[in-house]
Amino acid sequence: MQINLNTYLLKRCIGKRYERLRYEDKNSIIRLFPFIIATVIINLNLNSGGKVMNFKKVGEQIAALRKAKGLTQSELGERIGVSFQAVSKWERGETLPDITLLPDLAKILETTVDFILIGSEKVVEYKGKFTVTDMKKGLDCIKNAGEYLGKENIIYRAAIKGINTDLNTDIEEAFSNDYIFEAFLAEAIIQNLIYGLYVDISDVKNNFKHEHFKNIVVDYCNRRGIK
Repeated sequence: MQINLNTYLLKRCIGKRYERLRYEDKNSIIRLFPFIIATVIINLNLNSGGKVMNFKKVGEQIAALRKAKGLTQSELGERIGVSFQAVSKWERGETLPDITLLPDLAKILETTVDFILIGSEKVVEYKGKFTVTDMKKGLDCIKNAGEYLGKENIIYRAAIKGINTDLNTDIEEAFSNDYIFEAFLAEAIIQNLIYGLYVDISDVKNNFKHEHFKNIVVDYCNRRGIK
């Protein structure tokens, strides 16, 4: 199915809200202004080209963006406030997202409303997804190896020596110092980002106690296209 984008935006963005608000007091019409402004901005971005929006193409773009972020239909639906069935219908090209959902949908998928509707930028593809919790568990495993094997065990000592030599540091200090631990955590996350893996930016913000390391990782995420 195809539909003129201007028509879709005007009908979805203004029409139904006017029908709901026209019976209320006149001041309530002010609530239409943000939607009218959004429509104007998007239409300006289209350069008055009379763009035609293809439902199937929109669905394919939503699906590609969702998969690139490692999200399931259920996870995306939960974050945007709709059912996974609704997301499935979008991706099959049966329906389009409500105009009120588009800004949040674009933010979650780390793209623009323009791209969702007509396509205008490259989808960032990641090799996989990881969590900050997994990174913490990984570092804890190194600590636990010393406790289970014995800190003087040759296998443990060889592992520690390898890490310390390659990183020019003393990782065992991190086992008893939160600040140093987060320095290693930040480094571990950055290495995964360099490799091409994806981490949710909110996961980063919620799992660092020290602002210094959190800001470093967030900045690096932003430079890798994760916002």
